[in-house]
Parts: sequence; C-alpha cells; structure tokens
Amino acid sequence: MIIAIIFISEYYYIILKDHDRAIFIGLWPPTMVGLLIYFNLKKNR
Repeated sequence: MIIAIIFISEYYYIILKDHDRAIFIGLWPPTMVGLLIYFNLKKNR
C-alpha cells in the first residue's frame, strides 16, 4: 500500500503537474512507516 501511495504522488507531480497535492500525498508513506515501527516496538516490549 505504501508503494502505491508513492506512485500516486509521482503521478500527481509528473503527469498532472499538481505539485502541492503530490507533496501532501508523498508525506504519508514516511508517516505510516514511522507509526508501524512505533507500534511494533511497543508491541514487542
């Protein structure tokens, strides 16, 4: 799912030339990865 969001962001940036929306969408994958790491660490304690 995270890979799909990155490709959607690239689509908005390159094809549709909507740079603001592409940056907004592109910020979600690192946020999701960070939350997944946090919850996995919390679960393993």
